[in-house]
Amino acid sequence: MLETALLAASVLLQAVAALLALRLVRIPGGRVAGLTLTAAFVLMVARRAIVLYAALGEPAARPASLATELIGLAISALMVVGTLAVTPMFRARHEATRRLAESEQRYRTLVETANDAVFLADAETGLLLEVNQRAAELMGIPRERLIGMPHYRLHPPEDEARYREVFRKHVAEGRSVPGADVVFVQHADGRRIPIDISANVTELDGRRVVQGRFQDATRREDVAQALRDSERRLQQLMLEFRAVLDAIPDNITLQSRDLVVRWANRGAARSVDREPEQLVGGRCHELWHGSDEPCPRCPVLRSFRSGRNESDVASTPDGRSWELRAVPIVDERGEVTGVVEVARNITDLRNLEAQLLQAQKMEAVGRLAGGIAHDFNNLLSAILGYAEMLRLRLKDDDQAREDVDGVRQTVEQAAALTRQLLAFSSKQVVHPRVVDLNEIVGAAQPLLRRLLGEDVAVRAALAPEPATVHADPGQLEQVLLNLAVNARDAMPRGGTLTLTVSETSLAADEAERLELSPGRHVVLSVRDTGTGIPPEARTRLFEPFFTTKSKGTGLGLSITLGIVKEYGGTMTVESPPEGGATFRIHLPLAEGAPERPTGRFRVTAPGPRGTETVLLVEDDDALRRLTRTALASHGYTVLDAGDAVEGLAAAERHRGSLALLVTDVVLPRGNGRVLAEQVRARRPGIRVLFISGYTADTALPLGADQPGTAFLQKPFGPEDLARRVRKVLDEPHRDP
Repeated sequence: MLETALLAASVLLQAVAALLALRLVRIPGGRVAGLTLTAAFVLMVARRAIVLYAALGEPAARPASLATELIGLAISALMVVGTLAVTPMFRARHEATRRLAESEQRYRTLVETANDAVFLADAETGLLLEVNQRAAELMGIPRERLIGMPHYRLHPPEDEARYREVFRKHVAEGRSVPGADVVFVQHADGRRIPIDISANVTELDGRRVVQGRFQDATRREDVAQALRDSERRLQQLMLEFRAVLDAIPDNITLQSRDLVVRWANRGAARSVDREPEQLVGGRCHELWHGSDEPCPRCPVLRSFRSGRNESDVASTPDGRSWELRAVPIVDERGEVTGVVEVARNITDLRNLEAQLLQAQKMEAVGRLAGGIAHDFNNLLSAILGYAEMLRLRLKDDDQAREDVDGVRQTVEQAAALTRQLLAFSSKQVVHPRVVDLNEIVGAAQPLLRRLLGEDVAVRAALAPEPATVHADPGQLEQVLLNLAVNARDAMPRGGTLTLTVSETSLAADEAERLELSPGRHVVLSVRDTGTGIPPEARTRLFEPFFTTKSKGTGLGLSITLGIVKEYGGTMTVESPPEGGATFRIHLPLAEGAPERPTGRFRVTAPGPRGTETVLLVEDDDALRRLTRTALASHGYTVLDAGDAVEGLAAAERHRGSLALLVTDVVLPRGNGRVLAEQVRARRPGIRVLFISGYTADTALPLGADQPGTAFLQKPFGPEDLARRVRKVLDEPHRDP
């Protein structure tokens, strides 16, 4: 009976094992093993159950021996234990598989959703094993075509060898290789795309693979290229800005709060004979003023304190004057971080201002001289007129006539002086004509001796034949006067002034050097025995406002050269090292006989007479009385007035004919030109004779443009007046 009991227990254990094996079916991955074990266990249970059934139904059919049943029972128990032991293994395997699947899913999700292109390549062959969708989009190649492609096909063909070497280094190092991170891939359409690459080598399924991550660097490269372009443009702008600042002659510096120069333009460097880089680090007051302390009114320090533009004028030890302007640089917080100082050299400007002031003074003196000469001419006209009238009455008294001639000669000298004053004041009437330079120089000697003083000897060497030129004698006298004054200033202790008139013939080469026409010329040389002219001053000698004197306008020589050039000539200067200077003036030789003086200072035959009515307007009482007497003595009926208003009233009151208006140019309550226009409006046929000491701005335009108009310059004698009046009245009438 024991054997039967063991058999029953074995059947029960095998059934339990079958049930336990059936539980494996519910475990993922254990289905086949569970079904197999369950089927085997069920067959074993059925086999042992049949034996048990037979033993229970037929007593004669006994189970196997006790030992056999014990072994069967042990096997059944082991089946239960084994099934119980296998079940956790399947569960653990299932969990590991699940976790691996989840990990792979997470990895693939990360790879597929990454913004970067991901490649997996065999470390030995370099063939691509896996790529994500971003890689396909980056390359423009379908994903399935990329898998199996050699890695170097991703790059431009011409760089194949380079990228094979890069891949080899990646494999050898097991990671990205420094210096090989920025590469290019080639899109399917041929575009080169810059990328950043990172790579590492790992084991996968028993083989080494290279996992690479490509990041599209196009935007970054565009930004970098834009930055490089911006830097190049900024550098170019800085070069251009520096060139502009270097082209400015002013001193431009950027200074810190302690007056240290942080930047300087080339103008600032030139002012101290250095390069701009050599100024950086130096202090302003040390570089330009040679001082250990800043200037008392330093505009840079004031600009740092006030935050506003500041300015000042300073002088450097070398005597130069500077206009300083400081402009602060303010940051976003309102703090002054630096000051730009602009220093302009105003030395020449101040000199020009002083010269302009002197020129204005000289202009005022010239106007005064012109006014004095005008009034003096009135007096000379009266003296001359009365002297001539007196001489005519002294027919039998030779001694008295000689005395009167002395008065006339004195008047002639005074008239020469007034011509000089008129020339100086630019009020002299310019009448170019053929004149003998010998006569001009000879007549100027007495005046020059009085002008230069007793310690300067005036000598003249005149040409043996008439030296004729076409020029205004008054302007030639001004040329002599200017050169003589310069010579006197060069001889502070006295000396000799030599005037030489000669004639020369210029060949073509010499004429070209002097910028003249070839042929015969008259040469006027003015030589002094003074200190001479420094070589550096000779090139600028004829520039306006340039002077070597401590006081002067610098206009004398420039005016002189202008007069000479006006008449087709030129002027040169020589100054030997031993001292002295010689100015040579070349003027073209004029054809024809020179015009002699009109004889206004000489006694001539009585002037022609007339019977017409003349209106005389002159503000100088003595000259008006003399002129009225002179005209009346020659048969004319004279109406006289002392100003423009009285003259017009006299013309309106007179009922008879009025043949001639004799009027001064400058009159009280009007002027002669306006008076002539008003009288002509009332008496269209009247003739006009202007009389004045200077008429540059008044009488000449009218005398040149209006018919029936003439001009007589003071001083004049009664006979000169009579002849000019008769000439004006006898001229044929012309319609205006």
